[in-house]
Amino acid sequence: MKKHYKHPVCRGSWALGSACGHCERCIETKPAAFTLPTQIRRIEQLSRELSDEAARISRERDRYRGALQTVQVNISKQGATKPEELLSELLKFVTLQLEK
Repeated sequence: MKKHYKHPVCRGSWALGSACGHCERCIETKPAAFTLPTQIRRIEQLSRELSDEAARISRERDRYRGALQTVQVNISKQGATKPEELLSELLKFVTLQLEK
């Protein structure tokens, strides 16, 4: 017998791993526990995603760290002491970095 739900429901399957987990149907038909292979696949997927994101953040951090050191060296060489001069140098450098 077909059930009538108050809100739209997905057509996913828990067994196939395509269930959304949030709609009324998924909540009603959720198995008591996930199988071990399903849990392992999900953990591996999350691990890869976290590793990729950590690597991306590390690359960005290193890029900006190098950029800041270059700006500091340029400013000290030119002897800029006024806040306006410092800001101007920083803006020039950031603009150049964004163009790369």
